[in-house]
Amino acid sequence: MKGRLWFGPGQVYSTQMQAFDAVFFIATNKEGFYLIIGAERRNHGIINGLFYLLTPDRGLLCNRKIPDTILFGAKKDEFGAEGILLTPVDAMRNWSVKYHGEMRLESDPEQVMNVKLDAEFNSDLPYFNFDTDLHPSAMCRAFAKEDWTKEYFNNLKSAHQTHYEQMGNMHGSVEIDGTVHQLELQAFRDHSYGHKRDWDLMHRYAFHMLFLENGMRASIGVICQPCTCSLLESGYVYTPNGDLHPLEWCDFKLYQHGEGGTPPVDYAFQFKAGGTVYTVKAKEINQSIHFKGWKWEARMVERFLTYDVNGVLGKGVSEFHYHSSKGRSKSIARDDPGWFQDVIQKS
Repeated sequence: MKGRLWFGPGQVYSTQMQAFDAVFFIATNKEGFYLIIGAERRNHGIINGLFYLLTPDRGLLCNRKIPDTILFGAKKDEFGAEGILLTPVDAMRNWSVKYHGEMRLESDPEQVMNVKLDAEFNSDLPYFNFDTDLHPSAMCRAFAKEDWTKEYFNNLKSAHQTHYEQMGNMHGSVEIDGTVHQLELQAFRDHSYGHKRDWDLMHRYAFHMLFLENGMRASIGVICQPCTCSLLESGYVYTPNGDLHPLEWCDFKLYQHGEGGTPPVDYAFQFKAGGTVYTVKAKEINQSIHFKGWKWEARMVERFLTYDVNGVLGKGVSEFHYHSSKGRSKSIARDDPGWFQDVIQKS
């Protein structure tokens, strides 16, 4: 039985500074367009937001604030600020995805372009709820590795976040310095919310989102959050005929892939879902780095990939997370509104 979910903005979880409500979209197509856009709502009109656009002719574009993701001025009950706006239209079926503003070239930050994205995400596929739909064997392995103490179960409760994902399609247009591109893309959406998202708790994770030419789609993750699960294998596969299967196991080892902070660019791993073993060959074609958290506790390496899965080609995105203690850049923080320092001290 599926757990109860919130489908859009408007809910209030708590007055805690770490309460959050986040949506995130990924999309790509065979022509070589990749899109990543997200907005994590916090109290006080703060958004952790980002927008990446990889184009076949211009390269990788980033919204101007990256590597910082702290955005200000969000309106009540909106996902977005400073040019990003993500709006639910029809619960679990349709979202409006917009960005209007400047973007910089990742390879040459002095090159700035005006970008206008107007798109829609649509889906009639079932969602995958990480509270209820993870494979029992993957969950059993994760919990069996931990010491079952009162403190451990209290940590599970206090760190809990509701998270669900849904595959679909995105269509629309993007205008870059007056040049308009029509977009038809395979797409992914996730939604996370809870009374607390504390990036200091997370050590590492690696997620891979795959969109294959035969219609198969998958989300595969390996997570290390020591207070809850030192190793959690998570994810699912949508087969070309629309069946949804949870991931049973994945042999991707975090300590073998970029443990020093630099993810591999050409590698392979296997996973099993729906009784089928999939061999994934991944190659990186571009990447960028951004940080999340008031003090930049989370360092994200956002990676744009091509895939070969059991001989079927595809494209997608991988996100490698590393815990960071470097602190937020002072040159960026000096432009914050004065009240934001109070927020940081209270969080």
